[in-house]
Amino acid sequence: MGQVKIPLLDLTPEIETLREELTSVVDLIMHQGPASRRLLLS
Repeated sequence: MGQVKIPLLDLTPEIETLREELTSVVDLIMHQGPASRRLLLS
């Protein structure tokens, strides 16, 4: 099985940014309630 080596150090900043964005979006959904959840899903 050939393994593709991904330069993890290069990806780390992007992953951190994604995680931060995801966290803030989740926070928004949790605080805004069902109304904004419908808005996001539509």
